[in-house]
Amino acid sequence: MSLAEKQRAHFKVTVFTMFLKGRGEAALEFIADLISVVVFIFLFYWSLRFLPFTHVTLSPALRIPLTCISSSLTLCFFLAFIRRLYHAVGNAKKMVKGFNPDINPKA
Repeated sequence: MSLAEKQRAHFKVTVFTMFLKGRGEAALEFIADLISVVVFIFLFYWSLRFLPFTHVTLSPALRIPLTCISSSLTLCFFLAFIRRLYHAVGNAKKMVKGFNPDINPKA
């Protein structure tokens, strides 16, 4: 999940960004990033709340506590939050100073 956030490979609808360029596109992506940040914070919080319930259950095959497996969710949501926050800051910078895709296509 964190790698997909880094490469921005998650599914997204681009119908609105097709018609926007420059600051408008960056603003729309910034709003989407903020919504995602809020969702990841929510999921991270609830994954932390879920962890205490998993230490009493053992996995059927390996007989290890499910906390080992469930903690990967917590780490996943935290790393995805950090990556999405990084992208939100980048889009905020594009909104402030403007963005010309012809000059810098990878920015």
